[in-house]
Amino acid sequence: MALSNSAGTFSDGSSIAIGAGFQLAGVAEKGAQLTLRSSDGSALGSVSASTTDGSWSITLTSTLSVAGLVRADGSASTANGTYTLLSAREEAALAGKFSNEFTASGNTVLDLSRPVYVMTSASGPDWYIWSALDHGYVISQQAGSAEWYRERVTGAACAVRPDAVESWSADSLSASLIQAEMAQNGGVSAHETALAGVRMVSMNGQRDTCWVFTAEQTDVAGNASAKASLKVLVNPVTPPQLDLDPDSSGTQSASTSHYNASELVGGAAFVSHVAPLQRDTARFIDVVFSGAGLNTAMDRLQLDALVALNADLAPVSGKTVGGVAGVSYVYTSASQRLTLSKTAGTSFTGAEVEAVVESIKLQDVAAAPGVRSIAISLRDVANLSSPVVQASMTVHSNGLFIDMDPATSGNQLTSTRFVTDIAKWAPGVAFDAAVGVPTATSITTPRHRKTRRRC
Repeated sequence: MALSNSAGTFSDGSSIAIGAGFQLAGVAEKGAQLTLRSSDGSALGSVSASTTDGSWSITLTSTLSVAGLVRADGSASTANGTYTLLSAREEAALAGKFSNEFTASGNTVLDLSRPVYVMTSASGPDWYIWSALDHGYVISQQAGSAEWYRERVTGAACAVRPDAVESWSADSLSASLIQAEMAQNGGVSAHETALAGVRMVSMNGQRDTCWVFTAEQTDVAGNASAKASLKVLVNPVTPPQLDLDPDSSGTQSASTSHYNASELVGGAAFVSHVAPLQRDTARFIDVVFSGAGLNTAMDRLQLDALVALNADLAPVSGKTVGGVAGVSYVYTSASQRLTLSKTAGTSFTGAEVEAVVESIKLQDVAAAPGVRSIAISLRDVANLSSPVVQASMTVHSNGLFIDMDPATSGNQLTSTRFVTDIAKWAPGVAFDAAVGVPTATSITTPRHRKTRRRC
């Protein structure tokens, strides 16, 4: 028994499905009856083997049944029913389709690293179960806030799939207006109602563990054979998008660091802090170098060793990068592309992705001013890639340069202090609590320009 159109396999023989459904197939005795069962023994279907060559196949759909939803006013909901998992391609096609009504920030970005389900309707708009980046799960149509449902997020992280959501609420107003009502009414909105008894059951749906299927054949004489089994990972989602600044609210897809040319002599990191990933599905880390200031003849990539950017590097393995042992990498100069992976063929953990990305540095003993950038994406075993994020470094000449926040990697050219206690103004408040040592010592007359902003 095998998975038709498998998107990949693991070392234990399990297969990967990234479509809306999948097909299991095999060869049995001619004319035999095949029964397919799930790991709990329940029958999923049966099929007769070909009387010509014994071939057989059966198609399974990935569904999520939903029950217990009621509207915010207590009336019946049409959102209950059976939803079908979307393929990776179908999910990507929905990017930009959902209204900004469903996020309080008014910036709805579909999270491609979490599964999307749809329930089609012949008489009205389709219902979807989906999630926006940095938000919990939502049950809604593509637009319209008169009836929709959302995950009640109580911890630091949202659920990674809808059947793992612990609590739902029914809503009848946009997320931003509900948030405003809650701010005015002690956390209560007349347009949001907590729901109890919402039930979701996944059948062959997306999850991070494999579904196990067994097939048993009974020949024309009634004799049963030994069971064949197959493990299938249903995972039509990308690895999570990298967050280049976990100290800022929301996922940051871009960052810029500032360095003096002399700081590249010992190697300078493109990004100082990356948030650990919630899921460990990144098999490859793809990095593409660019930027008007990039000099491939002089700039060098610094990992466990220096790597020239103007020549191909054959695959190397068993290296330690950013403290992560057992790393392989390869570099192609024509595309200026670096690909890192685990030598053992396993996926990186979230912490390992963080450590490796933070260790990617550029070295140049005589760097020219300008901007260098890297575009970073994560790719899983099925070659599904996360959205690309970009980390840039701006290299300045070795003139006078003041770092406004020495506690942060790279030179920070700006800083902001917030003073909320008016009494602190009496003795005086410094514009910056700490600055780095200037990059030149021949200072004659410090000059500054000050402004004050009242909040």
